[in-house]
Amino acid sequence: MPELIRATLGLHFKPSDHNRQSVTLFVFSISSLLPEEDIHIKITLKEPKNTLKAEKDYKIGWFETFVSPHTFTCQVDHYNFNNNDKFEIKYLYSDQFYTKDGPGFIWEIASLFGAYVLFGEHRYYGESIPYKNGQNNISFEYLTAEQAMLDYVSLIDYLFPPKTKVIVFGGSYGGMLAAWMRMKYPAYITGALASSAPILMFEGYSDCGSPFVTITKNFRTEGPNSPENIKTLWNILNDHNTKYLDWLWNELNLCNQNERNIELLIQNITNLFFAASMVNYPSPSTLLVPLPAYPLRVTPRSHCQAISQYFNGKGMSEEELVRALALSLNLYFNNTGTRVLCFDFTDTYGSVDLLPWGYQMDLYMCSREGVDNMFPPMEYNSSRVNKECSELYGVTPRRGFIPLETNVRDLSSFTNIIFSNGDMDPWSGGGFYRQDNEGIHVVVIEGGAHHVDLRESSDNDPPSVVLARRREIEIIQGWLN
Repeated sequence: MPELIRATLGLHFKPSDHNRQSVTLFVFSISSLLPEEDIHIKITLKEPKNTLKAEKDYKIGWFETFVSPHTFTCQVDHYNFNNNDKFEIKYLYSDQFYTKDGPGFIWEIASLFGAYVLFGEHRYYGESIPYKNGQNNISFEYLTAEQAMLDYVSLIDYLFPPKTKVIVFGGSYGGMLAAWMRMKYPAYITGALASSAPILMFEGYSDCGSPFVTITKNFRTEGPNSPENIKTLWNILNDHNTKYLDWLWNELNLCNQNERNIELLIQNITNLFFAASMVNYPSPSTLLVPLPAYPLRVTPRSHCQAISQYFNGKGMSEEELVRALALSLNLYFNNTGTRVLCFDFTDTYGSVDLLPWGYQMDLYMCSREGVDNMFPPMEYNSSRVNKECSELYGVTPRRGFIPLETNVRDLSSFTNIIFSNGDMDPWSGGGFYRQDNEGIHVVVIEGGAHHVDLRESSDNDPPSVVLARRREIEIIQGWLN
């Protein structure tokens, strides 16, 4: 996950310096989905008393488009009146529209609506951690979606007066938060864009193995022979001996030469295929690691370099399949050509901190490989999963809690929510597709990957992405008018 705080340009800002009555606020609600690219901007530097100091062109990282970071004091436990402990949440706040082609959909439309942009760091994701200064050992006791939503509502209440129009945006888990915030706090939230939000990825509400079915479909679409060859690869990896492991680790150029665990290797490869399918974007991205456009697809620009294509041969031998895996690792981990010394699977999700997300997913959601796909079959055993969760985090999952808490069974009483899903996104199987009333909007993006509509616009965007963003803007305009 990117560092929340970078060096700023020395701008000085206090919310009270501005007319807050007419503001339209956009809340970017999850820390794992942030714009990535550098941009050129023209920025006016001001002294604290708003006297003009200088105007200059800068090429800066996207974080510097925000005014200096702030902290907000929040309750550790919003629901326990016997616990009055507090902690600091970091937030970034922008009141200027630096560029019309800035890094991300929210920045692109902020100037259209005359909106402020607010990003609040999610508790435990980054530096906003309760008891991090040694009052207690850091644990995830207070890491829940319910606590996080009240953090955000408290921040909105602190910064802005009543009748401020607030639109929340989020992708993936952030999309779940965005939808839930509109459902639970309609007095504070005018509308929500929930992109790639698997709000039905719970036992009894969707097929918990659907992500792996979608990934298999993606591979078959891009390389028709690849799923069967990958199935053969698992058999090859499981049929091993000591001599074979020496050759395999060297051929794959893996780090941790002394930890030759085939079961862990297969799980790591599964995670890599999952990640590559999520970020199969039409333009290069650095959301997880630096990757080319469409890492699963052969395009004129890719020069036949695509993961699905590596496995698309007919009758591939053992050596050819292992070589295809080695090429896949090189494309994923070494796309920039920096020639890393070895490949480390702990870098699959880049700087994203998977520990808090793993905790939340294990606590509430469901996911399993299943059998109707190219991945190794794994029988789901709730007792085993509960035991592992208890040993790792010290808690027992309650997977029926969120559906009851958020009323996902019937959204007919809710309005002003957009649910967008790309049909190539592994998480799309847990998305919401019912238009329960005229206030629930469903946008399906043909060929779309994970929250592709929240990414910055590009000349490479297919028509389906362009139309999705256009539709979302029209809907938001209706909410604000």
